[in-house]
Amino acid sequence: MGITVMDTVSKVRTKLPVFILLYLLAFPSFSGDWQATPRVNIDEVLTDNVELNEFDKSSSAVTIFSPGLNINYLATGAELDIDYSLSQAWYSHDHDLDDDFNTLKANGRLSLPINGLSLIGSASITNVSQNTARNSLADIVSGDTVEYKNYSLGLTYNTQSSSFSIDSKINFILDDAQDDVGERDGYNASFLSVSGSNSRYVFWYLNGEYTDYQNDSRDGSFYTSEIKVGYISNPKINPFIRVYDEDVSGNLNDNKIQGTSSIGVGVRWLVAEHFVVDVAYNKVDEESDSIGEVSDEQEDYTSAAIEWQPSARTNIYAKYYQRFFGDAYEFNYSHRTRRLTTSVAYNESLNLFDRLELAPTNYQDVWCLSGQPQNIDNCLFSPGDDVDLSDYDFSGIYSELELQQAESFSLNQALTLSSQLSLNRMSLQLSLGKRKRENLELEDYDSYDTASFSIVRQTSRNATMTLKLSFNKNSLNNNSRYSTKQEDYYRIYSLNWQHQLNRTLQVTYSGQHLNRASNHFGYSYEENRLSLLLVKEF
Repeated sequence: MGITVMDTVSKVRTKLPVFILLYLLAFPSFSGDWQATPRVNIDEVLTDNVELNEFDKSSSAVTIFSPGLNINYLATGAELDIDYSLSQAWYSHDHDLDDDFNTLKANGRLSLPINGLSLIGSASITNVSQNTARNSLADIVSGDTVEYKNYSLGLTYNTQSSSFSIDSKINFILDDAQDDVGERDGYNASFLSVSGSNSRYVFWYLNGEYTDYQNDSRDGSFYTSEIKVGYISNPKINPFIRVYDEDVSGNLNDNKIQGTSSIGVGVRWLVAEHFVVDVAYNKVDEESDSIGEVSDEQEDYTSAAIEWQPSARTNIYAKYYQRFFGDAYEFNYSHRTRRLTTSVAYNESLNLFDRLELAPTNYQDVWCLSGQPQNIDNCLFSPGDDVDLSDYDFSGIYSELELQQAESFSLNQALTLSSQLSLNRMSLQLSLGKRKRENLELEDYDSYDTASFSIVRQTSRNATMTLKLSFNKNSLNNNSRYSTKQEDYYRIYSLNWQHQLNRTLQVTYSGQHLNRASNHFGYSYEENRLSLLLVKEF
């Protein structure tokens, strides 16, 4: 055939924004309720260190004028929500920096004639940090952001009965960046089917996912599949067969990454009502090649999974198995009472062509004055041969971490905890997170730790006060063979008071102190901000 399936997919990828526009134009054919809310935001921000320098600080008054529009549509079988704003920023210290910024968030769902089948779409425009090593908290006030656009359009099919459930989806994806870093296009497909309580003879669990991305001439894909099929022979203990397969492909230089496959037998134990334990012994395919330096040679292993619902408001799911990189885990916990809501989650996933790859560049010899603090004023970077260094000591070789297009697979491990306590006229929220991103080809990794605690107090019927304390630790370029790691500590203290003056007018007063400590020269600084935000809806 002259036209292949991949040719068709490529055409859809390149014209995805057009398809999304046609998708949005389909909504008026459904009778429903439209609601459009124009608004104007005026944000006046005073900062004492707009350029985020450690010593040579510059104050600035940043005025941000943001007209926006929110559109909401709801009908039987259709829903759509669009929020867009265009922000114009003026900087009093340097009007050459004046610029405009787009922000968009849109989501929609359109039910199709087949029961359970829906057309879904989303679009977003965000202003993200230009370089997380230089400033991971970049925003419009600091100005070091780039525009990042994400589009997706796909189909989803969901059906559920007492006999079985199916949850499937295919999404075509297009990511576009102002600086060309993190751009990709492709598609993701997933399928999940689980037997229901009315299954009398056979139970099953079928789960698979396939992802394919392209970036210019580079392409990569990865998939995982897990199948469990068992025979119901006993109310408590039943045998099953488990098959697991995973692989990656593409024209990338990932010679150390290879797939894995295994087949095993196990038992499902119904410990109690709503408490199920699966245990299986899995034999790895002996013909599979070793996976090189990513992990040791694959060996047979025992997998286990637990699903437990001790009460109507508590759910626990835990799983252990092996993937091509070694031991793998999944965990989800949720608990809800009338006042307290808590959730804990841990997951591991592969990614490709993302916007998180940092590479060392611009290597420099650093010499610092003997007996003096090692800061940018007391040190020389790459001094020439004619410089007298008799009063200086060699401090080391330093480099800059630059954001670049990721060209290899990365493993992302994320642990999150969130807990919220709701009291009369007040709520308290605690959030903890730890994320690790490992380049599987180079085997270096970045880790990000976050912690935040906030108190929200309703001071009157129309006023709310919020106190928030945040701590972020970024440990970048760990395990690199070429340069030392960079460690950044961000401490943010903020207080704001929000007052709803009337149905369409809102004012917010805010204050914030930011302290950044870094082992990289010139990256430590402090900044204080005061802001007044007016929001008028029409």
